[in-house]
Amino acid sequence: MYGSRNTSADLDLLVISEPQYPEGPVVIGYLDLLSVSWERFTYLVSNFEPAMVEPLLKGEHLVGDLNSWIELQRSVRSTKPTETTVAYLSKRWLSLFCDARSYLEMMQEDASRFNQTAALTNLGFAISCRLVAREYSRQERQGPLLLEEIEQLSGSDLLKAVRTLLHIIKVGQNSRCLLEPLTTLFTTFEKEVLVGSRAFP
Repeated sequence: MYGSRNTSADLDLLVISEPQYPEGPVVIGYLDLLSVSWERFTYLVSNFEPAMVEPLLKGEHLVGDLNSWIELQRSVRSTKPTETTVAYLSKRWLSLFCDARSYLEMMQEDASRFNQTAALTNLGFAISCRLVAREYSRQERQGPLLLEEIEQLSGSDLLKAVRTLLHIIKVGQNSRCLLEPLTTLFTTFEKEVLVGSRAFP
């Protein structure tokens, strides 16, 4: 369990599943589940993927192999991001953005809660990966950046806007009214990152 852990808000749970089960984020009411196999999880963590690093280093272990969990924590904290890390995250954010864009296009026909959540979740992951890739390429550091640090980086306003819209969806406000602000978020991201503004040099 990770995130705010405020039971009056949403609960974030990382579930380490068997390889044969589907992976990815699932929202059930106020419960946010992120399911991934152990093999995939260790691979993503070794590449400093923010969505996986956060629950590992800031979350509370509930059930399972605690020794393996602690060993992985120690390994990640003692590792420095490399050029390979930056290269991985640079490819990863673009892949996630393409996935997010696909869900946004589906929203033109079906502005369901699922499509909106998927578009925003993937966009948020893309922004996070882009921000940390940029930061790792600029300075040497020990261990990965955590969410509270990412939110202090230049260009993190878009990430905060994504989280705000996700909260609106969770509390059940009209789904179609979010299509316009969601589209605006995508347009802003494309201008600042893909075109290359001063916010994302």
